Amino acid sequence: MRKLYVVAIAFAIALGVLIGRSNAGTPGEAQVQQPGERQVLSGPRASSSSVPRRSASDYERRRRGGIKHSYARAGKSAGRGGAELGKNFARGGKEFGKGMAGFGKNFGIATAKLGKRIVGR
Repeated sequence: MRKLYVVAIAFAIALGVLIGRSNAGTPGEAQVQQPGERQVLSGPRASSSSVPRRSASDYERRRRGGIKHSYARAGKSAGRGGAELGKNFARGGKEFGKGMAGFGKNFGIATAKLGKRIVGR
């Protein structure tokens, strides 16, 4: 019984290889082109397509936070260090110094926005 399965699988693989070889043509066969003719590409954005193009007003505008928002995020990050400060005062609280990376990032972003606004005027 096991030999029958092995023979059937080998036959199926051989049949697949033979069919694949018979359908494969030469590489340049599909792209025969007369000299002087231009190749025209058609796609979903062709002029005759029924798919309408999207204008700039169709896309949602990405709303960015202002300078105040960036400074607020910086202060919120720095404020993480005060979590449970009274419970473990000797060690500086639960998350002492943990938010300073976020503070530096957001403070830098806010300062860059401020400088860009000042220079832009």
